[in-house]
Amino acid sequence: MNQTFLDNLQLAPGFYPLASLLTGAALYVLYRLFIHMRCQSRMAQAFLTFGMCLMTAALFLRLTVWTEPATGTPPSPATDIRPATERPVESPQSLSVTPPAQPSPAPPAGNRLRPTEKTQEALAAAWDYALSNLPAIYAAGIALLLLYMAAQIGQLHRIRRKSTLQGHRGCIRVYQSPCNAPFSYSYNIFLPGGMEDGQRDFVLAHEKCHIWHRHFHKLLFLQCLAIANWFNPFAYLLFRAIKEQQEMEVDRDVLDNGFDRKQYQISLVLACTAHKEWIWARSNYNYSSLKERILFMNRHIQNSKSRLRVGAACLCIVALVGTIATQAMEKPGKGTAETLKETPASIPTGHEVMPETLAKATADAAQPTTAPTPPKAAPRTAAAPANVKKQKDYDSRGCWTMLFIGDSAYQHHQTAPFVPHYKFFGKKASLTLTVNWKNADGTTVIGGATGDYDPFSETTVREGGQVRPRQWVDANHIDDTWKDTYRISPYNSSLWKTERWERCAVPEEVKRTVAAYKQCRKRKDKLKGVWKQLTPSRSSEIYTFFGKDRFFTVDLKPYEQVNLFYTFSGTAGDFAYVNDTTVIEGQTVYKLEWLNKDIFSYKNHAGQTLTYVRVEMPEVIRKVVEGCGILNY
Repeated sequence: MNQTFLDNLQLAPGFYPLASLLTGAALYVLYRLFIHMRCQSRMAQAFLTFGMCLMTAALFLRLTVWTEPATGTPPSPATDIRPATERPVESPQSLSVTPPAQPSPAPPAGNRLRPTEKTQEALAAAWDYALSNLPAIYAAGIALLLLYMAAQIGQLHRIRRKSTLQGHRGCIRVYQSPCNAPFSYSYNIFLPGGMEDGQRDFVLAHEKCHIWHRHFHKLLFLQCLAIANWFNPFAYLLFRAIKEQQEMEVDRDVLDNGFDRKQYQISLVLACTAHKEWIWARSNYNYSSLKERILFMNRHIQNSKSRLRVGAACLCIVALVGTIATQAMEKPGKGTAETLKETPASIPTGHEVMPETLAKATADAAQPTTAPTPPKAAPRTAAAPANVKKQKDYDSRGCWTMLFIGDSAYQHHQTAPFVPHYKFFGKKASLTLTVNWKNADGTTVIGGATGDYDPFSETTVREGGQVRPRQWVDANHIDDTWKDTYRISPYNSSLWKTERWERCAVPEEVKRTVAAYKQCRKRKDKLKGVWKQLTPSRSSEIYTFFGKDRFFTVDLKPYEQVNLFYTFSGTAGDFAYVNDTTVIEGQTVYKLEWLNKDIFSYKNHAGQTLTYVRVEMPEVIRKVVEGCGILNY
């Protein structure tokens, strides 16, 4: 199967807390070993910001690389790539089928659980409850922290309203605030009262550097990343490290502006130890790493060495995140049921097991074992090679209904379709039809997609011009995986999607609607034939088919016309012909105005005049309807 490397990549969205924890730990270790006190502050901030973005991406995304199975080896069963918190707990019976063990003697009637066992049971129950409600707990944590963040920003605005404007320094406003410690946010500097002139100068220089570097806005962005990783302790350590690097960057700028190093350090110590204020997201002077800041001022660090260290650390963190958040998976090949029959002692995870298959395997395992009997002499006939396995001929032709749709071939985040989906596989085409809901006028909303169809093998098909892997669960269940390049599916969690289909009978409503396709050309009145709506400035085409007692209208939107890949939407319902000028669609009466024998018009519910012209049967509709086999029912 000729596919490019990018076609074999899939970003699987989800929730991966372990990947975030491992990424945060690796990032913090690299920072402490290679960056801290060894690189320029601006480069260290860039590294930490890049790392926190990777940590957040690893929390919500996992990169899956599809690989071809090795030649000469049977394809391995699909593996469940869901995070451990989302996988169902597997009982030993679901993993292997073994003969029933001898029952253990019952405990005495008066025996009760010991305190340690009660504690273990309580902890296990609490852990199960937390796992089952993990999305709600995570969302609640984010909501609380966002409220806390909003409250802190509101506190800054309240301080501004209570402060007195003393003057402007360019676009920066200087206030005298009721707080005991100086700080800044946005383009505002807040100074406490009673500051000496010398100390006031270096404080203003310090806070102006914070403003010109836009440290407050960067902290807001980084705080959002930390909130997204609120359960990760390394997120807070990294956030604290970035604030420390911001202070070091400002200290270096103040000294470069001509302030005396020793006097600045003494003034910094006095300002940091004088008062303590509880104000979030600001350049605080009571920072606990004051000793490291002073030591960093006395160091001379070369830019070239800083670039080398930060570049090497970035390569390391990218490699580590790639190892943590990327995994290679073999493309699904053989069906689960076939794998079960070859290895009945084990049942692969990530797929549903048919109840009758499990019951039969259990019954066979429960039979008493007997001594093996010597084999009888076989007649001398041409024997098949030992490595040749009997192939099953599965036939996909017929009507199928969708059971669920997932994020990839491994059923990541399974969900049932919100409306019934039916699919018809034929010899040359496929038709997907959705029966959505009924309108107030009694008509039914329909939709779907079309495509050419060619089953190469039991594990590979070509549909709509796209080569797709297929996995047979059994003769009546298949898993079809496809790449939603044009985002036509309402399930938009991932670009790669897998659909579980089950063979079913054709619904009576579908039979009656498709019958209008045959009957529209057998009419004896003026409505005989196929009618196309004249829709100027539209890329799609609308066709209406009038049958004996049913009609349907489809709005065809082309994507790949050569491969018959179209999507469609429309309505279907009961139809009654009163006379040449009066028809009933659903429960609505329409008056037709004929311009000539091939053109008529009428007004719809919105008062718009719709004009239809008689046309030949569209080639795409003929190929799809006749090629998918829906006319055989």
